[in-house]
Amino acid sequence: MTNDEIRIAVAIECGFQGCTDSHCDDRKAQHLHKNGKSFFFELFTLSNRRVPNYPLSLDACAEFEKALNPTPIDNEYSEIDQYADWLISMLVPPEFSNYNIAWLCATATPLQRCEAFLRVKGKWKEGA
Repeated sequence: MTNDEIRIAVAIECGFQGCTDSHCDDRKAQHLHKNGKSFFFELFTLSNRRVPNYPLSLDACAEFEKALNPTPIDNEYSEIDQYADWLISMLVPPEFSNYNIAWLCATATPLQRCEAFLRVKGKWKEGA
């Protein structure tokens, strides 16, 4: 997935919606809606409301990390457990079983965190 595809997919999982209003004043600019307001993709827009750049920002990633469900689903893993498992599988080589896993997860890049989040939500697209 490209960074733009990741950004849009994470934004949608975080409650943003595509614009379907043909009378929207912002319809000519690439944007999403949340809570009745338009949020833009362009960096140089006059508005300070921008869709968070999840693949490049740890601050933006904190938004979806806080929203992960800690309750186990069907007596299995919670979303937080699944998220940690995806990060570990991306960051810890199999030959390093005694490696400091907590440290590696804490140092995951925003892009790695986005991939783990989208995998937990079933929205990651391989090879796209």
